[in-house]
Amino acid sequence: MTVPGLQSLKGKTSFDAVFRRCRKFSNGAVYAHVRFLSSEQRTLAEQRPPVRIGLMMRKRFIPRAVDRNRLKRLFRAALGELFLERPELFGSIDAMILSWNTQTHFATSSLRMQELREMIETLMQQPATLQRRTTS
Repeated sequence: MTVPGLQSLKGKTSFDAVFRRCRKFSNGAVYAHVRFLSSEQRTLAEQRPPVRIGLMMRKRFIPRAVDRNRLKRLFRAALGELFLERPELFGSIDAMILSWNTQTHFATSSLRMQELREMIETLMQQPATLQRRTTS
């Protein structure tokens, strides 16, 4: 990822660590597994590590590799825009895995970045609301 503040989540052990200690959020086709920063990491706000983002596109739901790769590119671009425009949505998130978990009833080639961005934005408001409630 080329956006400062966002970093790719790579490797099986990193994904497993997020899956072990995460909260799950859903918005129809898009699912998010979110791991929040610990309370010690939250107090060091100026030394905040970048948000690590992982993407999962299952072959079962998107059979063609071309469509899976296109969807991943759209996810990365939408997340980059969203992070630059609304960084408060990413507040105390340490790592996040986004996945497309539905059988595509339409061709992914017809999906536009603006539509995906809106899906991700509404999905990201759930953890943002949760972290506002827990810090108050």
